[in-house]
This record gives sequence, C-alpha cells and structure tokens, in this order.
Amino acid sequence: MPAFDQGTGDLIAFIVRRMACDHCGESYHDHDVKVTQDDGIQRTLTATCPVCGQAQQITAYDQPPYYQLHPAVRVNVTPITEAEVAAWRRFLTSFHGDMWDLLAAVTG
Repeated sequence: MPAFDQGTGDLIAFIVRRMACDHCGESYHDHDVKVTQDDGIQRTLTATCPVCGQAQQITAYDQPPYYQLHPAVRVNVTPITEAEVAAWRRFLTSFHGDMWDLLAAVTG
C-alpha cells in the first residue's frame, strides 16, 4: 500500500502533533506511524513508540462512521415540557443511589 495516499500525510502529521504513547507518554515522529490497513472507508495506523517500543493501533475514518449506518426510522416524540423537567428535578433532588438504582426506579 502506498505510504502517502490522499490525506495520509495530514493524518500522520495530526497523530505526530496530537498523540503520545499510551505507555510512556513519548511523542511520535513521522517515521513511527505506518498505515497498516486502508479499505477506502477507514484507515488503521500503527504508531510505535521510539522510546519504549509499545505499538498503538489508531483507526481513522474518511468521514464520520455514522454515515455508514442505514438511515434510521425517525421516532416522532413530543418535546419535553416544563412540567416534566420540574417533575424530574423533584425526583432527582430526593433520589439516592447509583445508575442501576436510577434505571430500576424509572423502568420498574
């Protein structure tokens, strides 16, 4: 695969400027980042740390990945009213628990 297809140089430059090794925090250099897969929709790159040798996989999309999803069926819901917001405020003010308790209280 060509090392610099359209946009690859910009992508590698972004990784070099903005990302660091997850293991030791060292910055990457251009020659540390390689494209390992490109299917026209997404690219997988491997960035190898020049200090500790730890490799990190990075996935980049040419467009937002949700564009690949099938169109969703639109759910027609009514807007939340001020009364509903006030009711939730009263409920949450007196609620004590974690997310599991909250979900149980709302759905149960």
